[in-house]
Amino acid sequence: MSGERATATVAMIRQAIEDRACLSGTHVEFRVRFAPHALGRDEKGKHSVLAFEYGGLTVGRPHWVCFMVDRLRGLQRTEDPWRSGSRNCRPQFDLTEIEAAVDDSWSKKS
Repeated sequence: MSGERATATVAMIRQAIEDRACLSGTHVEFRVRFAPHALGRDEKGKHSVLAFEYGGLTVGRPHWVCFMVDRLRGLQRTEDPWRSGSRNCRPQFDLTEIEAAVDDSWSKKS
């Protein structure tokens, strides 16, 4: 991913988190619709977004996902209502650094 496009993608995701707005685009080669909940970096330093996916790859069932930011293409804001899943059903995702999040539930607890 070019540096300029990566910066724009990260900025769009960060703004969507702040606004609690949903996004659509492609991840790898599949259409996705999701509500981003946290943006950060994994143990390898790569940007990742933790999201609640409700359309596209979901095969009819919304679920929590972790997308690699450099594999997201053609992101656009949607007018879809904000979505979230149960915290009880949320798998443990390991981001070593959180850059933006809808709330502090994504931070690691000491």
